[in-house]
Amino acid sequence: MFVKPTNHANMLIPALLDARPDASAVLMTNDLAPFLRSVSRRGLMGRRWGRQLYLELMGYAGMDLGMDAREQFSMTDLQAATVGWFMSQRLFANLLAGPQGKRLRVLDGDRFNSDRADTLEAVFALAGMNVPPEKIAAIVDGPRFRSHAKLGGDFSPGAGNVAPDAPPPIVEEEIAQMQQWIGMVAQQAGLKVPLTQTLF
Repeated sequence: MFVKPTNHANMLIPALLDARPDASAVLMTNDLAPFLRSVSRRGLMGRRWGRQLYLELMGYAGMDLGMDAREQFSMTDLQAATVGWFMSQRLFANLLAGPQGKRLRVLDGDRFNSDRADTLEAVFALAGMNVPPEKIAAIVDGPRFRSHAKLGGDFSPGAGNVAPDAPPPIVEEEIAQMQQWIGMVAQQAGLKVPLTQTLF
C-alpha cells in the first residue's frame, strides 16, 4: 500500500515507522524558490498556509531563530513560509540521520514531475516491487497524472488552473532575499539545503 499524506502528518513519521518496521518512506520536498512561488501564486490562502506551516512546525520541530515574539509576528508571509520550509528540511535531515534513516529516501518534487517514470520505478523498487516498464508507462499516461492533486480539474499545459511561470518582479525580489537569508541561517545551523535527492 502506498499513502501520500498531507505534510501536516509529517510529525507522525517516526511513530508510523515504529509501528510498521516493514515500511519505508519517501520524503518529498523541493527547493525554496519554487516552494515560495507556489505559496505566492495561491494568493491569500497560499500565504495563510505558509504561516500555518511555520506555526505548526514551530510546535513540534521548532528552533531558536534569535527573534522574540514581536519580531516573529513582524515577519512577512513569505519569510514565515521560508522558516517553515527550512524547519521541514531540518526535520527531514534529522530523520535521515536517525535510526530509521536507512528506510527513507529524498525526492525532489520538481524532479518527480519531470521524471515521472523513473520516480515510480524507484518507489516500487524501494517497496521491493518489480513492476514492468509498460505498467509504469500506463500509470504515467493514465488519469492519476491528468488531474490537479490539490485543486482538482485538468492538469495539462494550457489548462486554466496551471499557474503562470513566474510571479511579479517584486515577489521574485523577495524570494531572492529569502534565499540569501535562509542560506545564512542554514550555514549557522550546519545544514545543507535543499536536501539532496537520494531516491534515484
